[in-house]
Amino acid sequence: MKKIISGLLVMVFLLVFGMNTFAANTWQPYALQDNNMYINGFYMDSQNPKIMYALIMGNGVMKKSIDGGKTWKELGVPFSSQYRSYRVCDSNSNFQICAVDGEPVKVNTLDFWLTTDGAATWKKMIFSNEFSPSCVRFIPNKNKKKNPNLFVAGFNRNGEIQFAQSNNQGVTWTYDTPVMNNGNKRALIYEIYGMAICNQDPTIMYASVLYYNTKPNQVVNHIIKSIDGGKTWDTVTEGAVSLPEKTTFHDIYINPNDSNIVLAGWYGDGGASHCIYRTEDGGKTWQMVVKNGYGEWAKCFTVNPLDPNIISVGTMALNNNTRHFGISRDKGLTWQWISDNLLGSGCSGIGIDLNGKYYLCTSQCIHTLELDN
Repeated sequence: MKKIISGLLVMVFLLVFGMNTFAANTWQPYALQDNNMYINGFYMDSQNPKIMYALIMGNGVMKKSIDGGKTWKELGVPFSSQYRSYRVCDSNSNFQICAVDGEPVKVNTLDFWLTTDGAATWKKMIFSNEFSPSCVRFIPNKNKKKNPNLFVAGFNRNGEIQFAQSNNQGVTWTYDTPVMNNGNKRALIYEIYGMAICNQDPTIMYASVLYYNTKPNQVVNHIIKSIDGGKTWDTVTEGAVSLPEKTTFHDIYINPNDSNIVLAGWYGDGGASHCIYRTEDGGKTWQMVVKNGYGEWAKCFTVNPLDPNIISVGTMALNNNTRHFGISRDKGLTWQWISDNLLGSGCSGIGIDLNGKYYLCTSQCIHTLELDN
């Protein structure tokens, strides 16, 4: 009898605590679940996680929630439905949202839109006819009460990389053609896929550039780095990372407490060798910390607000696989992959609230995840 009672107690223990542990490491569908809807972008305000935005592909609609995703309001947007991403930057809850409209492979079709009132109204950014914008980021303002400055990477008609900056929300722009060291000054720029600016020291920047190199005659992709606010750049992956032709670094992450630690998500043409590279010496040496052949690439690097050493990453899936979310607790050196119960494909964005709960948006649903310590 004692054995039977002991067995029953063990079963009860496993059911109660074991199931809770399982649930704590499993994604749960949370909001906007719709098989007929494709969510192309997602953002959660890091200062006020109850505010969320979701960009819906195909109908020109943005959805906004101010109660943590319980209810949503549709907001019309003035740009077309064929866009690839949007980014939001907040400074003391003063939101600035920038949407990118156009085909990714046709850089001259990219349009940038800006809102400073929580997506109620939008303003299209107007650039010089000589400038083709490709990637936009926000430079944190030292005065926290002021909006961050805009920093746009692109290239001119000669195929040289060029940058535009604005300190008045895009009303006026200043343009600069930087010095490209390491012999890449004459390379024709095809695309700038990713860019990261250090929050603690905005003079430190990294960018992923796809360019045409005449010697030898090939298209190559490398990460370039600037330590003077974009005036001069050096290629930091050339010679340090062996990359085949037609490969791209899609997203770049700089550790908020140590700018020497950088992660870069890499995608190889043809659906093979999708990796995360890591450097801890500012780009002098690189280590491949993740390698897979599952047909996806890393994007949406996100820092846990409770512990900057904890980094999460989402992936964009090509072959309907389920490896969508990875987490690292040692600044990106080792990774754990958690994708159970995720619906849809790819990753449209990651958010983390002030209690450490994770929100991951795929094409069809926003999910939540509570991790065990």
